[in-house]
Amino acid sequence: MVKNQRLLAPSAALSNFNPEKGSVIGLKPRFRERVRYGFYIDNLGFLIEKDTMSEIVEQAIVYPIPQTPPWLKGLINLRGNLVPVFDLRLSLKLGSTLQEENYLLLLGEGDDSVSFFVENLPQPVNTNHKLTHPIPLPPVLRGYTSDVCYSTDKIIWMEFDHRGFFQSQMASAMVR
Repeated sequence: MVKNQRLLAPSAALSNFNPEKGSVIGLKPRFRERVRYGFYIDNLGFLIEKDTMSEIVEQAIVYPIPQTPPWLKGLINLRGNLVPVFDLRLSLKLGSTLQEENYLLLLGEGDDSVSFFVENLPQPVNTNHKLTHPIPLPPVLRGYTSDVCYSTDKIIWMEFDHRGFFQSQMASAMVR
């Protein structure tokens, strides 16, 4: 270092950058993958809404609620919050319930949270491969999924409005 050399202020140093022509190579923007998380049931994949808190709960005690539909399994007490537990297979009319209730997936926070049993942990989903045609869905899902679907590894992934879906399920349970 040369003694008594005056240092430039950072803003002055940055604005003083004049490289020789051809010394800086232009970089092509990289292709950015849009990755979201989702869970699947049968061959239907459900994308978890952006900015939605999700968590896996294991070994929770589910307290049944008398005189409710079979798809409403009950409630769990999660850190002082009562969270409804659904059997999404029964809600979607996809057939029988899971043989083993492996994981309880919780979506949302506080009073806005719901949970349901899933066979596998949520996984990252590449949403770069849009389908060009709509897919047939169970009638109960109409209005809670968008027309935009994605396909990866033989699973059809769709945007899923879980809040609206489960609110409508709870409303129909209250009518009974």
